[in-house]
Amino acid sequence: MKEKIVKIQRYRDIVRDFCGCEYDMMVKNFYQKIGRNFVCEREKIRNSIKTIGQWKSEKNRIRKNLIEAIGSDYSAKNLKILEKGEIKKRCFKIKKIIFSLHKDHWVPCLIYIPQGKPPFPGILLPAGHNIEGKFACIDLAVFFVLNGYVAITYDFVGQGERALKDKDGSVYAFSSTAHNINGVPMTLYNYNLNWFTIYESVAAVDVLRSTGVVDMSRIGITGASGGGTNSFYTAAFDERISAVAPAAAVHSFKYNLYMDDSEQSFFNHIKMGLDYPDVASFLIAPRHLFIIANSQDIWDIEGTEYVYREAKRFYSLHHCEDRIKIAISDKTHGYHPQQKKDVLSWFNKIFNNEKEYVPFEEIRKELPSEKSLTVLSERKDQKFYLKNPLEVFKKNVNVKKKQDCRYINSIKKELVPFTEEKFYRIIDVFPAGNIRYCRMVFSPEKGIVLPAELILPEKSERVLILLDETPRTHHVYEDFRYAYDGNIVIRPDLRGFGETGFRDDWPDIENWCQNIFSGKNFKLFILCHLAGKRIVVERAKDILALVSISARLYRGKKICVHAKGITAISAVLASIADRRINKLVLEKFLYSYRSVFEKGYPLWKADAYLQGVLGAGFDIEDLVSMSRAGKILLKQATDGLMKPVVIKKDRNGKSAS
Repeated sequence: MKEKIVKIQRYRDIVRDFCGCEYDMMVKNFYQKIGRNFVCEREKIRNSIKTIGQWKSEKNRIRKNLIEAIGSDYSAKNLKILEKGEIKKRCFKIKKIIFSLHKDHWVPCLIYIPQGKPPFPGILLPAGHNIEGKFACIDLAVFFVLNGYVAITYDFVGQGERALKDKDGSVYAFSSTAHNINGVPMTLYNYNLNWFTIYESVAAVDVLRSTGVVDMSRIGITGASGGGTNSFYTAAFDERISAVAPAAAVHSFKYNLYMDDSEQSFFNHIKMGLDYPDVASFLIAPRHLFIIANSQDIWDIEGTEYVYREAKRFYSLHHCEDRIKIAISDKTHGYHPQQKKDVLSWFNKIFNNEKEYVPFEEIRKELPSEKSLTVLSERKDQKFYLKNPLEVFKKNVNVKKKQDCRYINSIKKELVPFTEEKFYRIIDVFPAGNIRYCRMVFSPEKGIVLPAELILPEKSERVLILLDETPRTHHVYEDFRYAYDGNIVIRPDLRGFGETGFRDDWPDIENWCQNIFSGKNFKLFILCHLAGKRIVVERAKDILALVSISARLYRGKKICVHAKGITAISAVLASIADRRINKLVLEKFLYSYRSVFEKGYPLWKADAYLQGVLGAGFDIEDLVSMSRAGKILLKQATDGLMKPVVIKKDRNGKSAS
């Protein structure tokens, strides 16, 4: 019988034929398509709403989804406010405050109070993504206070006085990266970083009320970039805010799923009705909304205009089209001086503020120094009040003590279809003595085609599937060694690794921290997150596809999966779903998700985290115990800081230190 001749093909050409895109865009396009389908579904739902009754029903549903996405509801019952000093200027004073929402959860804050007879309108000024935090809002705060507003500024996690610093006081994480360092682990409990950021802004409204000089019927909020996003979603949550002006923030996922930071990305974001068009239409309307946009911003202006058009229909439903406004400047990303002037004029009109106008150009002589505005200047105060946010979160989160088996069952249900026969093709063969070195492609699902190296020895005893995050072609020496030991070796690039990884839009990454916590791995994690997918589960599908192909091609041979690093948890899930994995080897892997909250900040990349697993009462050790593999070998387990740990004995009775 003549052997079939293999036509040599390139992986990238096959991807182009099967998926209609370049190989390094395939994974991104796959999840973008899922997201856009949800966008269309949400559009249909909005189009179906014709009455105030239907609007109220959808509003209540989305509000419930927002609270669920954050992780828990807001409560002011534990709010504490401490005064730490005061600065007197010619026309106003600044109170230095720290406030607390939970045990050990303190926020440095500044309240700018004008001269004159109260009550005054109040304005919240949440900071954008910058290291300076509230110090970056000094000019805007002075502008508002000179024009008769009580203005409040405060530091979010990783910003200002809450910046992530080493023992010498040097900042080592940019603000957005600091958000990801803290926000990603919180997803293990089904929480979002907005448990800090949105609720800190809501608490700031309560802090304004505590001054006794603010008219609570005249509360506004404005900020730019990340501060614009916070303004938008805080106003959506807290109806005490009667007017919101988000700048350089509002966009839509209609044309593109933007992979923003942790607090800007909820799990199953679009389907839950948490994208800007839905939030503006149901959680902000019919209150006042002024969208400040720039035509040269970091996202498409068409998406911003789409939000405005969609929301305006619901303002019309409430007969108040004049309460929504958009202004587009031919500018790049930012909150520009003329925009700030326009926003003040808008608030003045809404709040009937008749204070004599002080031009933005005149605020310079009234600006206090950044140093004078430090709330916690003493080292002992910093140590006492500014705790590790992950430790604060863990101390205050409501943890389920009983395991919820529905969580595991839902993952198994999602994975079972991938245990069935899957497409594969050999695209290259090279004879190396008695061994054939092959290249193959396989497809776990429509729209995803992955490459793998396949090494076939003359005689074999088992199939060995080797997994890690480095490109599959970087281990030829190791792979041949396994083949000479009688193993059929398969080493794939799982989705997002090797050739299937994202294009690096910023190859000259700023620093190690930025690369680890805001780089390619994080972006894939967030993209899946937005689409309601868990990348750890998605990669388990790829592993199961290879198990199915191996069982079909090499009947009767035992299958071993050897997974290193980030791939280990996916391998465990695959072995829970498919008993055909006879042996499971986990090496250099994170053994406990709980350990990432115990000391310091974790070093594992975002795509090592499994959304909701701790919230359901399971840790990695529990998942390993559910594996259906006959043999399990655990090697070089580590904690959240990648420190080697000694764990319980594995299924073979061997220590796994």
